[in-house]
Amino acid sequence: MNAWITRLRDDLPDHAVVVSALAEAVRANDLWRSLLVGCSLGSERGDEWSDIDAGLTYRAPLEPNELEAAGVNLVSQAGTVVDVLVHRLDGMNDSGRRFAVEYSTGIQLDLAVVPAPWVRSRWRDIPIVDKDGDLEQVVEAPAELRQARSLGLIREWVMLGWWAVSDAAKYLQRESLFEAAARVESVRDLALRVHAVAYEIPDPEYGLTSLLDYPPFELPAGLADTYRQPDNRASVVNAARAAAALLESATEQAAQRTATDLSTPWASTARRRIENVSHESPRRSPA
Repeated sequence: MNAWITRLRDDLPDHAVVVSALAEAVRANDLWRSLLVGCSLGSERGDEWSDIDAGLTYRAPLEPNELEAAGVNLVSQAGTVVDVLVHRLDGMNDSGRRFAVEYSTGIQLDLAVVPAPWVRSRWRDIPIVDKDGDLEQVVEAPAELRQARSLGLIREWVMLGWWAVSDAAKYLQRESLFEAAARVESVRDLALRVHAVAYEIPDPEYGLTSLLDYPPFELPAGLADTYRQPDNRASVVNAARAAAALLESATEQAAQRTATDLSTPWASTARRRIENVSHESPRRSPA
C-alpha cells in the first residue's frame, strides 16, 4: 500500500490528499475497521477526472442515524465538503450506506460503508487501512458460483432486452419518440451486459463501464449505431434496430461461450415488431 499511495501522490496529488486524510481519520477512530480503494484508482488507471471509489467498514452494531452522522463527520475530515449525499444503494441493507461527496478541490468520493468484516474480492482493491487483517487475502467466489450467478442474470438480461425492443417499437408507433429513445438506451445497456458475460468480463452488471475497465478494453462492433437523436424519428428507428442487432449478436456469443440455450420466442416477436416500424410517421386518418 505504501508504494501505491506514493505513486498516487506523484500522479494525482489532490486524490492522494483525500485518501491520506481518510486513512488518518480511520486509524484514529476505533469505530472504523478497514478502508480500501478500488476501480480505476485501485488498478492505477485513474486520471485527474476519476472519482475515488472506496469501501469502509465499521464495528457493528450501529443505528442507521448514528452511522450516517459518523460517516458525514469522517468524510468532512478529508477536505472541505461542497455537498454530500447519504443514501442506501439498491441491494444494500439498512446497515450500509453510500456517501457521495464533492470536495472543494473538485475531487469526488464514492464511499460504501458496511459492517465489518469485509473481505477483499478483487486484486485491484487496494487495502489502505486493515486493523483486523480482513483484507490481507483476496477471496473470490468459487468459479461454479460465479458462473451460476452469471447464467441466472444473463437469462434475465436477454428477456428484458427483447422486452425493451418491443417497447421501443410500440412507442415509435405512438410517435412518442423520447419514450422510444429511452427504451433504446435500455436495450443497449442490457446488450452490453450480455456481451460482457460472453467475453468473461468481471462485473458484467456494469455493462459499458466493465468493458472499459477490464482487458481487452474493447467494445462490440456496431455500438455507435445504437446512439440516436431523440427528436428525429428515423434516427430513433435506426438506433432501435441497431440495438436489437447488438443484443442478438451478444446473445449468440454468450450462448456459445457458456454452452447455454438463451433462445426465446420473444426475440423473433420483438425483431419483427421493430423491423415493421417505418422511418416515416404513421399516416393518420383525417378527423
